[in-house]
Amino acid sequence: MIVKRVGIINWITFLTYVIVITFSPGPNNITSMVYGSKYKIKIVMNYIIGIWVGFFLVMLATGVFNLVLIDLFPNIEKYLGYVGSIYLSFLAVNMLFSNPEESQIDSLVTTKLVAIGMSIQLINPKVIMYGMLAMSSFILPVYSNFLQMTLFSILLASTAFISCSVWAFFGNFFSKYLKRNELLFKVVVSSLLFYCAYMIIR
Repeated sequence: MIVKRVGIINWITFLTYVIVITFSPGPNNITSMVYGSKYKIKIVMNYIIGIWVGFFLVMLATGVFNLVLIDLFPNIEKYLGYVGSIYLSFLAVNMLFSNPEESQIDSLVTTKLVAIGMSIQLINPKVIMYGMLAMSSFILPVYSNFLQMTLFSILLASTAFISCSVWAFFGNFFSKYLKRNELLFKVVVSSLLFYCAYMIIR
């Protein structure tokens, strides 16, 4: 049973925040769409499962961070933002100019997608900042112990799983159109990633 600390959580505001942030363009959704346009959905789900695992771990870590470490490292968010911005810019350039051979793609999707989806979350600034704000503003003022943070982390990770799945299905459904307009698609996706990088440090 979950024991409340102070008052009750504002579920309407909380869920609005979760849905808007989770379904908006970002590294997870954009890469899920890209993979969806290239591979079968069954293969892409390996990547999205990895996202779920990594997302859950980050949400749990941000909860602990908010409870224990924020006073020790008050400026850490600024530095995470710079690191994340650099990473997203690298991802954008790589997305624009990459042209992997089919054999490389087959090897990637069969052996590494789960690990890639999971590990990206650990350096995904949008996920980290999202978790920090969700925990500090909505969850921890009401719910505080480890079990409660675990349950909310599962909820947040599951929302991300649904979001990435929707974007992957979108990419898969329009895969023929995207392949016919590959250059335009790469430019748009790279521009979105550069925009994400800018918004983090502005």
